[in-house]
Amino acid sequence: MISFRPIRGPVAALSCVALAACLSSSPALPPVRWFDPLPPAGGQAAVAVVRATAAPHLRQPFAVRVGPREFALDAGNQWVDEPAALCSLFVGRTLGGRLAGAPCAIQLEAFELDVTGAPRAHVRFAFVGAPPAGAPPVVDAWADAANRSPVACAEAMAQALALAGAQLGS
Repeated sequence: MISFRPIRGPVAALSCVALAACLSSSPALPPVRWFDPLPPAGGQAAVAVVRATAAPHLRQPFAVRVGPREFALDAGNQWVDEPAALCSLFVGRTLGGRLAGAPCAIQLEAFELDVTGAPRAHVRFAFVGAPPAGAPPVVDAWADAANRSPVACAEAMAQALALAGAQLGS
């Protein structure tokens, strides 16, 4: 019969130290940075309820267009909420009382940072059904970023949303 003896003394201590060194040798992950592209909520009295849907790749990590048919998701830089939720709140704030309880829905088609050339932000959504009075059926806005930094790209997205608000007639 084979018997096993537990490892004791200096061998056990060295084994624990080696195991701890292996587990702690990985570099720390960089912190996630969160960005809010929405303008501050002013003194608006009414916020309309807007249902929004979006493509599966439009999530909290920055969606970065790196080629004509290629996206990269930047998990180190994220929006404070899903882009569909951000656009729902943005359209609801912008249209406010103009909807007067009428159902409103949008399909978010683009909420991306395009770095295939000069960096820029792009937001595009279409109203599902008839658009509200004074609003176009499709809102499509682009804004240039000062550079490729996440801060500059988030600022460009805020500018693109402001341009989208102008298209909505805010």
